[in-house]
Amino acid sequence: KSRPGKLTAEMNVSGVTSAKYISPLLLLSFIENIFDFFLHENQKPSLKLYITVEDTRLDYQLYCTGFSVKPGDVVKEKFANLEKQLLIIYPGTHHLEILSDAENITIMLSLPLYADFTNERENATIQNEMHELL
Repeated sequence: KSRPGKLTAEMNVSGVTSAKYISPLLLLSFIENIFDFFLHENQKPSLKLYITVEDTRLDYQLYCTGFSVKPGDVVKEKFANLEKQLLIIYPGTHHLEILSDAENITIMLSLPLYADFTNERENATIQNEMHELL
């Protein structure tokens, strides 16, 4: 049973994740933004997270209920920095869709998977571009 004000969460990861990589902490950033911008007192928040890993793609679906989207809030604006980050790290290779109504937010993200994400030169270039952009 859920109690008022207590978070309920469900997570399901399917597929083979071994030796497949994405940009560090990227997926967590979406959850952080949900709490930063849309969680208010006396709510009963619920998160359902589904991550599906296929050969070369990762599909991320985050369903958030019990969060308050105020009239006039443009939900996508709250994720603008994450969208910029995706454009830099995954140019032309990702798909992001954010849907919302008064109490629900749905985030669907599809990313390519890498066999090796340890190229230091590439990582340094990405970090420099992100720093300049933000």
